[in-house]
Amino acid sequence: MGGRAWRGWRCGTGAPVVPVALEGTDRAQPRGRAVPRPGRIGVRFGAPLRFAGPAADGPRGRATRAITDEIMTAIQELSGQEYVDSYAPPPRQDGLDGGRGAPENRS
Repeated sequence: MGGRAWRGWRCGTGAPVVPVALEGTDRAQPRGRAVPRPGRIGVRFGAPLRFAGPAADGPRGRATRAITDEIMTAIQELSGQEYVDSYAPPPRQDGLDGGRGAPENRS
């Protein structure tokens, strides 16, 4: 999304999280282009991350955010993208943004 790594995921399964970075997608399908063009896409996999889950005595939201930050830091290190320390806003429910979500996604 705009060459930056945005936070956002669901936790609770106990499964390891494998950070993945995609390279070249901005050249294969530039913003505003409906059909991708032929090109090389790179995929980088990081080491699996394991999390014990939220502490029973701590706030779940705070634990989830800490885990998310760790995952996003791993992805940012793989990709070299700028890290955005906020969540991308959800698309408007009234449909006035055309389902594009964050202003950075708009052409």
